[in-house]
Amino acid sequence: MKSDEKRFSSKKQASDDPVDQRITEAFVARRKEGTLSCAEAFDIARKLDAPVLEVGKAMDQMEIKIVKCQLGLFGHKGGKRVKPDALPQAALLDALSLFRKAGRIPCIRVFEIARELSIGRPAVANACEGLGIKITPCQLGAF
Repeated sequence: MKSDEKRFSSKKQASDDPVDQRITEAFVARRKEGTLSCAEAFDIARKLDAPVLEVGKAMDQMEIKIVKCQLGLFGHKGGKRVKPDALPQAALLDALSLFRKAGRIPCIRVFEIARELSIGRPAVANACEGLGIKITPCQLGAF
């Protein structure tokens, strides 16, 4: 996908599936020019006690573009913010060791590792980029 294309959920929800009205109302209050940041989407999910993927599906149905990925992968001015770090700290390298072999790691696991190690999510994403570990799937369904 080109970086200038709209980034909507890749896990399309049937058009006849209703969008949770609470999520719709939260979007109306927060979205700016058809966009909503990744962090705001997570905040909506947390406040409504709704699954993050459901918020992503609702964004897709309402054609709300996800911006400012919390991992720095997309939606930032100038493109990706992730910077390859091939020499992460030992604890992070250990946490990612299982994923190096597979070559991929779920977004949710990146969040968990950051929390477990008390480091920023972008630091984990930078290490993944440097080690050749692809982050997928996205919790919001963007990739």
